[in-house]
Amino acid sequence: MKKQILSIILGATALISTTGTYAAEKNASGNLQADEITVKNAGEQSVNATDAVMKISAEGFIVNSQADGHAVTTAYDKKGKWVYTIEHYATDNLAKNIMDIVKEDYGNLFITSMEKIQQRNSATVFLVHAEDGTTMKTFRVANGEVDLVQGFVKG
Repeated sequence: MKKQILSIILGATALISTTGTYAAEKNASGNLQADEITVKNAGEQSVNATDAVMKISAEGFIVNSQADGHAVTTAYDKKGKWVYTIEHYATDNLAKNIMDIVKEDYGNLFITSMEKIQQRNSATVFLVHAEDGTTMKTFRVANGEVDLVQGFVKG
């Protein structure tokens, strides 16, 4: 179960891919940084991403940026092909349709954040983080179904 969750999280991080050209500068850590780039999500819709930072490794590269009010992490292989994308939703801009699915079964919990994970040749998965006065829980939402992934009792 832990390996599956980890692979989902890693897969989601690589969903958005960059296209086109952009002006970039190396920052102090040696990573490339651009004010704005054009990215494509899994649906091939172009999105303008801002504050982009690209980290290059032997396996490919990862772009961290902001798009539509979400922090976005996108991974690409060495050839520049998109691998996965993870969109990080804060409390103020959660995906309402996903919140509604979780609230049907767990209406007493307050949803604190979520991640939208897209991966090549896989269904989109949401990880939803929620809590109440005594517990913290993480749910996996895919294909309209909710599964409890983790549950903790507050100490």
